[in-house]
Amino acid sequence: MYNLEGKDNLHEWVEIYNRGKEDIILLGGHSPGSWRFNDGKNHLLNIEALTISPGQYFILADDAQTFLADHPGFKGVVIDTVMSLKNTSETLKLIDGEGKEVENVTYQNSWGGNGNGKSLEKIDVNKNNEASNWKESLVLGGTPGSLNSVSVQLASIEPEPKQEISPEVKSESTPQDSPNIVSSPVREAKQILSLLIALSIAIFSGIIILILKRKMKIK
Repeated sequence: MYNLEGKDNLHEWVEIYNRGKEDIILLGGHSPGSWRFNDGKNHLLNIEALTISPGQYFILADDAQTFLADHPGFKGVVIDTVMSLKNTSETLKLIDGEGKEVENVTYQNSWGGNGNGKSLEKIDVNKNNEASNWKESLVLGGTPGSLNSVSVQLASIEPEPKQEISPEVKSESTPQDSPNIVSSPVREAKQILSLLIALSIAIFSGIIILILKRKMKIK
C-alpha cells in the first residue's frame, strides 16, 4: 500500500505471496545469504530466519507495530523493514541471499489505490506484473494476509465447471422377471359370478337327484 489517506509515513506496506511448491527460507539482518527489500535502495529484513510455506502470505512493513495497529485483525507474519514508496511510480524488488531478484514490479498511480484508502492488488498471482493484471482493492485497507479482493471477484464471475450427473441407484428394486400384477375389479366380479352360477347348478342338480330318489322309493 503505497499511498494511504493522510500521512504515509510508517503506514506503508507490501504483501508477498509464496506461489511456489516449496518452502522459502528468508534470512535477515547482515548474515551471509540474507535477503533484501529494494525500493530504489536495499533494505534489511529485521528477522533472523523465517520459513514461508507454499500458499502463505507475509507482509513487509515500514513499521510492524504501526501496521498491526492499522490492521488489528491480522494474524499472519509481519516483517519489519524500511520503505519509502513514491506516490507516483516505483520499482520494488525482493532479492534473495544470492543477489537474484525473486520478484519485481513497477507500479503506477494510474493503476489505482492513489490516496483513496485502497491498496493495489494483483488479479492473478500466477501471471506477470503488467498493468492489466493489477487493480485497486475492492475494500478499504486491502486484504493483507488473505486472497486479494479482486481475485475473489474474478473467481465469482468465472463459469463453474459442468458436473457429470450420475444416474440414481436405488437400494431396493423390483426384479424384471417378477412383474407387478395388479388385480382388476371387473375380473374379480366375473370370477365371483362364475362361482355363484356353478354353485347354483350344483344345488339344482342335487335337488333333482333327491326328487328322483323319492319317486323311486314310492314305486
